[in-house]
Amino acid sequence: MRVLRPIRQAAARAAADGDVLGYWMDKSGNAKHASQDTTSKKPTRRLVTANNKTFWAARFDGVDDAILSAVTVSQPSTIFAVAKVTSGAGDVFDGQSASNRHLLRPGSNIIHAGASLTTAAAGTIYAVHAAVFNGAASKHRLNNASLVTGNAGTQDMTAGMCIGAGLSGAQEFLNGEVVSVLVYSGEKDEATQTAIAGYLASIVGISL
Repeated sequence: MRVLRPIRQAAARAAADGDVLGYWMDKSGNAKHASQDTTSKKPTRRLVTANNKTFWAARFDGVDDAILSAVTVSQPSTIFAVAKVTSGAGDVFDGQSASNRHLLRPGSNIIHAGASLTTAAAGTIYAVHAAVFNGAASKHRLNNASLVTGNAGTQDMTAGMCIGAGLSGAQEFLNGEVVSVLVYSGEKDEATQTAIAGYLASIVGISL
């Protein structure tokens, strides 16, 4: 398991609301921290109040912000993300290589690992996404509700991960916010997915 912990805990390099966020800690102990060295491409740390909750989020500008991690995972895999898309079709996460992709693009309603599996729209709200990448049996769940099962392709994400944009921060920039990302090897069973989704939903005040 690799966890980019909720931004509220995410490290000393961004200390206040509106500061740039150049580093996001991997909580799993695997030291696959996410980082961005170019100041103009760093997301900002935002203190958000929504759904009667106050929490930290990484705000991506939809222009050139992206943050990169060396995290890798092979199929089958399960990736959770708490995110909000403000507008457009940007990527919440993707692989860093065109042949090594695990992609979630809520604005265009797809997950992708070599093939695009069309899902339902999330809307411009904070939501808990669970993307299972498992070839023809891939799945996308939104706020613990099943949206679709089908073929998302067979690519593994073995060249690293990009958050807030596509590939290595080269395209499909997210105009929105990311609160947390969890990457697991294997397909988590329904009970485990429900438990994880419930925990993540509690951070942003969503009732599942």
